[in-house]
Amino acid sequence: PGEGAKEVHVPVAESLLVIEGGSHINLWGFTLEMTAGTAVTMRDAHACMLAKSTIRHTQDFGVEVSGGAHCRLRGNDIYATGRG
Repeated sequence: PGEGAKEVHVPVAESLLVIEGGSHINLWGFTLEMTAGTAVTMRDAHACMLAKSTIRHTQDFGVEVSGGAHCRLRGNDIYATGRG
């Protein structure tokens, strides 16, 4: 993307963000869209947060959190997902 671009479109990616076993990771203000699977996965993560982001046009879940502890989703717009 050129200078000042705010979005990146990756229509064939299975997933855009996977946090596995990570801790204290905070992500704010992303637009994640057009995945062939789940856009964001937090697996066995601790104290991670995704906030004020837009997640849309996924073929599976927008966000999936499993295992771990104290992970948060705050103020996100999640829509047009395949399974939820």
